[in-house]
Amino acid sequence: MESLPIMENRIYTLEDVRKIPYTTNAYRRLSEPGIYYGTLYMKAEARNTKLRLFFTMRDGAKVLTPVFFFQQEDGLWDLDVGVEYRLTYEHSSVGDVYLTKAEALDEDGVLSEVSQESCHPPNKIGPDGA
Repeated sequence: MESLPIMENRIYTLEDVRKIPYTTNAYRRLSEPGIYYGTLYMKAEARNTKLRLFFTMRDGAKVLTPVFFFQQEDGLWDLDVGVEYRLTYEHSSVGDVYLTKAEALDEDGVLSEVSQESCHPPNKIGPDGA
């Protein structure tokens, strides 16, 4: 199937995603931390109080990024669809790669004055809370 234009600036439900004539199978999680540049294509619910962000990177790569409920207060749930971001991904304590910062770029590809800060990647917590 062909790519559709940027989706609406809202969080799609799981049911909404099932109905759109677009497959998200091409999107993959990043395996390496680093700074990347990508445009947010769509935001969608995920199970277990997560959000899925779908980015198309400058090189054409399609990246799926999970965002957790505790990252809401850091602004990662509020990123605008259709905006290009400078994305910082880091390793979590369990070795996965998570989005830790998203900074909006203006039309010229320069960091805009309005950027979204985020939090540290989730840590693995043992049964005793430590």
